[in-house]
Amino acid sequence: MGEFISATVLPFGKKATPFERRRNDRVLAPDICARPGRDHLEILDMSQRGMAIKAPHPFSIGGNYLFELLDEGRSLMIEGRICWCERTPAPADLHEIGSELTFRTGVAFVGIQNRSPAAAQQELARLPTATPGPVEDDEQLTADRLARLKRSNCPDESAELLLELLSGDFEHLVLFRIKGEEIHAWLGRGPTLIPDRLRKLRLRLDQASIFLYLRHGGSFFYGRLPAMFAHLQLLRCWQGDLHQECALFPVRLNGRLVAVLYADAGGQILESEHLGSLKAATEFFTQSLLDQILRRKAESSSTPD
Repeated sequence: MGEFISATVLPFGKKATPFERRRNDRVLAPDICARPGRDHLEILDMSQRGMAIKAPHPFSIGGNYLFELLDEGRSLMIEGRICWCERTPAPADLHEIGSELTFRTGVAFVGIQNRSPAAAQQELARLPTATPGPVEDDEQLTADRLARLKRSNCPDESAELLLELLSGDFEHLVLFRIKGEEIHAWLGRGPTLIPDRLRKLRLRLDQASIFLYLRHGGSFFYGRLPAMFAHLQLLRCWQGDLHQECALFPVRLNGRLVAVLYADAGGQILESEHLGSLKAATEFFTQSLLDQILRRKAESSSTPD
């Protein structure tokens, strides 16, 4: 009897199963949307390593972007690298091309922020707006600084008082000011700050960073900074590292981002009390700037022509 040789039987008359190139299991996420800024991005497909999205504009291939995934009040911020981007087929009706133009984009996850800003925001809402110290002298000093902040007629003085209010609880404090489309260091406090590097620091608002997230409406940031070039430039100004927890709170006037406060406690973990202090101090500082604007307007209107 001859030797049998095995052969592959082809399923003639049947449609072969398409080859599956996906290396990771698909995650069903029907209720999740992504929002870097004000754009609504639809998630077409997602795995533990990345996602495919549909957006009304193209993304730069090879670039890194911040995405905030929202689901029933929960929030997860991730950094993604753009692997591919293609325009979807044009609609049959050529008159609707302008309104229907969309792009499919492949995003590989680079970093995931493991703390939920939404959960932290809920925790902040339950905190008192004032954080008095246990010592009477400290309470009096804080009250005096708050009174001076309310009377201040100079943004630089208000910035100094803001850092004075917080310097006892944090290792590094840096207030950044928005100038045009750039971020400049304004004032800073900390034992390892390098003033020359801070003075020369220039970060673009449109580059991938936490500042871009805050510019597009983020309420605050809490956790470890994602590994991005802008953040490495920032940490170089005080010899910090990406393992430190930190918090950044925006300062907005009439909805426009004008400044950002950075704070960390060195190697210590930031507690809810730290966030409460930063939230309250930022609100006092914002109100001080608004009061100064209103006083200047009142003075100019009362001045006779």
